Amino acid sequence: MANIIPPDSSAANLAQEGWSAVELWQAGVHFAERGIGEWSENIDRSIGFFTEALKALKETDGLVLRGEILYQLAMSYGERVNGEKEENTAAAVACYQGIAEILEDSQDNRGRELFGMALGNLASIYLGRAHDFPEGIEEAIDACQRALTVQTPEFSPQPWCVTQQNLGAAYAQRIEGSRRLNLELAVAAFEAVLKVRTPQTDPAGHQRTMGSLIHARAELSALPPDNSAAGSEDARSQRQSHIMSLVMRAEQLMSDTMALQEPSLDDLQAVIDAYETILDQVDEHRDRRVWGSAQHNIARIYMARRSHATDVARAVTGFETALRVRTQEREPHLWAVTQYCLASALLELDKGNREQNLDRAVQAASSALSYFTSMPSLKADWVKSSTNLGLALLARFQLTSAGNLDDLTRGIQALEAGLSLQQGGINATDPAHIGDWPGVMQAHSALGSAYGDLAVRTLDRYKSNECRALSLHHFRQARSHRDADDSGLARFIDQALATAYAVAVSRGAHESADNAISHARAALNTLDSDTDRDECVLLHQLIGDAYMRRREGTRRANARQAVEAYKSCLLLLDATTSPPLRADVLRSLGDAHGEASKALDQAVDAYRDALSACLGSTGPQAAAALADALCAFASIPPLGHTERAGNRAHGLS
Repeated sequence: MANIIPPDSSAANLAQEGWSAVELWQAGVHFAERGIGEWSENIDRSIGFFTEALKALKETDGLVLRGEILYQLAMSYGERVNGEKEENTAAAVACYQGIAEILEDSQDNRGRELFGMALGNLASIYLGRAHDFPEGIEEAIDACQRALTVQTPEFSPQPWCVTQQNLGAAYAQRIEGSRRLNLELAVAAFEAVLKVRTPQTDPAGHQRTMGSLIHARAELSALPPDNSAAGSEDARSQRQSHIMSLVMRAEQLMSDTMALQEPSLDDLQAVIDAYETILDQVDEHRDRRVWGSAQHNIARIYMARRSHATDVARAVTGFETALRVRTQEREPHLWAVTQYCLASALLELDKGNREQNLDRAVQAASSALSYFTSMPSLKADWVKSSTNLGLALLARFQLTSAGNLDDLTRGIQALEAGLSLQQGGINATDPAHIGDWPGVMQAHSALGSAYGDLAVRTLDRYKSNECRALSLHHFRQARSHRDADDSGLARFIDQALATAYAVAVSRGAHESADNAISHARAALNTLDSDTDRDECVLLHQLIGDAYMRRREGTRRANARQAVEAYKSCLLLLDATTSPPLRADVLRSLGDAHGEASKALDQAVDAYRDALSACLGSTGPQAAAALADALCAFASIPPLGHTERAGNRAHGLS
């Protein structure tokens, strides 16, 4: 606290002395939490400070601060011992209702949190006096349902559990409507709470909720078969209760499915079916929030499944459809979440115009990042937004041969920032966020490629080498996560690492040869020589080149390994192979034969074949290959000489 509270000063006197609303509010919190002195006196003094703080508020202080003070004042009235209990309760209710009124449309994260907690506590008060005021049960149900529009088990687990527990208790006590339906809704609410309140995380809360669930189930099982038709209720209330039941069951099913290590296609389809059942019974305009959430969650499941050719396109459509009701003005947080999910889906969309898809992905991720930058408490959402933006920018950069250097540098910055925060303790890979986070492996892999591209475009030699080192670092990091991701990306990373090490070898870092060879072979083990012929050719050639530059072992033994690699490469070439490529492999084979055995007849045959492959071909590549082959052929010494002219692998012997 900025000021010291004089022992005998009242809140009113300090307010007259010029204490600000914030200082008075902090003083009230001090007394409410004070561990010494008379409890009842401390609570009364806190009420005095909170009351004066409300009076001292200025227009520039904002509604969230007013909500904070009202919330603390309501808590103190709820804990007050002095005075009449009914009056204290009424004062607390007025404070909570005031919060609900001023913060209902708040776009501030803390404002939305206060709104939900105030309604949850309001429901608890209504339930506490339901014996004397039965109509309070309906008010409690309404308060809980309003609170759940801003509370989720992912972002606010403790307040969400309180509200769900109160909702279950309200349905269990409800008089209006079908008793069976009310008890079924109570059971669904308690079961949802127990998924979050575990014996490990909240033993006391888990025990309370378990007791409520057992009681509700026992009463439900004791109902006579024909009791489901008993009673009458308003059609609107019955419809609302039915929809809430469907929503809770769908959310529970989705939570259970995402908790599975490898959910089956049937598991994922069951979640889709549950939400589509909701869409069949709600209206886009009448049930805006429920309708938007169902569209969003179906899209997330399509992104998680991706087993059908149309799944990604369906996900894009689902997210875009959800944005019809999840607007920035009405629901900014949900709007931003759907935006970064849409960006993730657009990144993988292979239908339509790729350039336009990536432009839309950049725009969607940028919109989400802009919102979450203003919400520092929502770090996991910021990580996902930043990562998806980085991936979209890098994908757009790679779309054209020239590439936009601004996209490259911005993409690197966004991915590095996202990874930095994620590695700082943000669990953005939580199963609850399936379908909206691309994964650590993909992020490191993209950075590996990006730094490689930046190294090529950097004129400064020192910075270029630094970029190559960063490229290798991120590819290694990506490979360390390979078990958690798909084999296709793991294969790509091995190829990229092999290439990166080969480049390092060609620039004099001969100690990298073994790394290039091992990663190339690892990639070959995942390839099919029939369907992945071009990749296999490249990797066999890379292995041969690495052996020719290898310093470990004898030169002759390394050259023999290179011969085998180049021969494997030639076996994969056919009539469609370009003459320059065939000539390049044959020329390398000639070099390897010369080093392997000093039997120049095999080298001569390889060089002649290289010349034959180039003769009659046109174009700069063919001309370069022909010149290379001629130089190699001309370097062969007369028979009987024991010396050999330099080759491109080792220089002069």
